Amino acid sequence: MPSISTSFPAPRGFASAGSLRDAGLIVAAALTVLLVNLGSPPLFDDDETRNAGCSLAMLDAGDWVVPTFNHELRVHKPPLVNWIQMAGLTIAGRNELGARIGSATATLLSCLLTWRIGCLLFSPAVGLVTGLTMAGCIWTAVGGRAATPDAPLVLATTCSLWLLAGGLSLAGQLRLSVARAAALGAASGLAILAKGPVGVVVPAGAALLFVCWQALSPGADSSEPNVLTRALRGVKALRPLTVLTVTATVALPWYVWVGLRTDWEWPRRFLLEHNLERFAAPLEGHSGSIAYYPLILLIGLFPWSIASLLTFSHTVGKCWRRENEPSSAGRRLLVMWVVAWIGFFTIAGTKLPGYIWPAYPALAALVGSFWHDWSRLPGRFDRWMPVAWSSLIMTGIAFAVVGPLAVSRSLPEQSAAAGPWFLAAGVLTATGGIVAWLLQAERLPGGSRHLIPATLAIVGVGTTTLLATAAAEAFAPLGPREVVAGLPADAEVAVNSWGSPSSVFYATARHGAANVVRLDEPEEILSHINEKPGAFLLVDPRFADRVLDHLPSTHSVLETTAGMPGGKSLVLIGPAGQLANDHQPDHQATAHRGPPIRPL
Repeated sequence: MPSISTSFPAPRGFASAGSLRDAGLIVAAALTVLLVNLGSPPLFDDDETRNAGCSLAMLDAGDWVVPTFNHELRVHKPPLVNWIQMAGLTIAGRNELGARIGSATATLLSCLLTWRIGCLLFSPAVGLVTGLTMAGCIWTAVGGRAATPDAPLVLATTCSLWLLAGGLSLAGQLRLSVARAAALGAASGLAILAKGPVGVVVPAGAALLFVCWQALSPGADSSEPNVLTRALRGVKALRPLTVLTVTATVALPWYVWVGLRTDWEWPRRFLLEHNLERFAAPLEGHSGSIAYYPLILLIGLFPWSIASLLTFSHTVGKCWRRENEPSSAGRRLLVMWVVAWIGFFTIAGTKLPGYIWPAYPALAALVGSFWHDWSRLPGRFDRWMPVAWSSLIMTGIAFAVVGPLAVSRSLPEQSAAAGPWFLAAGVLTATGGIVAWLLQAERLPGGSRHLIPATLAIVGVGTTTLLATAAAEAFAPLGPREVVAGLPADAEVAVNSWGSPSSVFYATARHGAANVVRLDEPEEILSHINEKPGAFLLVDPRFADRVLDHLPSTHSVLETTAGMPGGKSLVLIGPAGQLANDHQPDHQATAHRGPPIRPL
């Protein structure tokens, strides 16, 4: 890592040789993590398939306003993710790559903005470590490769944080110009279109917390002794009226339009069921204690989280004991950003790991500051670092041992190719821990502790990429993808609400929304098959049991699929001899022949 020292705020130009070099490194790291095998594994969970299936339905209907899934109104999320996926499905194809490429692109841009935040608040050298932290952590590989609204939300909120960081003065005051406030409003409006009111409520809370902290600090404006007056001045400097006006201009038209189109059912159900109810109580079993998110961060920020307690101590010391440093204001802004996101969802009833992903850019900057400072100045943390290296080595051993063992015991035989990739990830992680330990002890020829952030960056990018490849190999044989690919091109497929949402996506992707019919009752299925003898039925075994003894002689169970971990297996019922004989799947066959399923 190059050592570059600058004053705060850092130079804002993008065109210098050093900035272009650093941007290239971050782009290379992010693209490696995000794009390797992006389109190989099937859509993993219900969220991915529902989002992508909704996007296909909107695309086939030519409707960019009303989200639907499986012929029902989908009120779970606003449409920004669907608009992005509709573009991806049009450009990259009606497949996994088309569904995910928008998330990967948004995450790449978030990594670049995170780099710029580190540069603005600290220095270009810290900015580089910050960008590599964001690009090479576990959760970037998870959320950035998923067909969900999280990546668009993170891009919008990271843009908001970048705009706030750029509004800090040398005196540590946050003052927004009209143009910057308007841009902040536009980013907030897009965040609302990505995931609802949380996209503006939490960032606004972070900004207000920061203003209050600055008003209370000893370095506050001495011309005004009253703390409340200083705080009100700080709020006014944010130009809240401009921000809210632009936010409403960007987000409100669609909410009104979809309300008019659905007799206000969409806004009412979205705000009540998927905002207020999720905040008030745990839904769908997604609950957790006050320790839930700290534990999630240890995993999500890996490998950069191996010294989390030391990073916390470093941050507290910089905020409280060195308040006269210009960068202290920037560090406080980052802390309040993290506190707002984690605090909001800690008190919320429903908890999921991805909810706090918008906090990661600020965390990456704090982590980047710690690793950069520690690698250049020996200090009180040195004696504790062997604990960090030991945890890295032990995690590598766990990847190498537990990963292949889990594949062999929990997944079908066709998933065995994932084992060597888990082993490779474990070897790289453990080797990185050993190398970092030796670098700290100065026991490698020509090596020094200055190279430790680079070592962690290599471990982060390499390990997450290897784990993503392992997941691609493990899950490629699962789900209904190959079964649907084997159906005749003109087949009509009936699905029901009991089955996996993946059946809806894959049937729609191959045959079009017009040829995917939703039938929820056995009587409807039997009537449909009698009217259309060439139709196929893709459902879970419970539903199949209710119709098997009443099927016409032309229909029987053709194939069953292995379900995703925690997901459902599926049964394909259809006319014998109608599967495409020339079907050659891209992966090993997911379906296995089995005897007809009979009622218990």
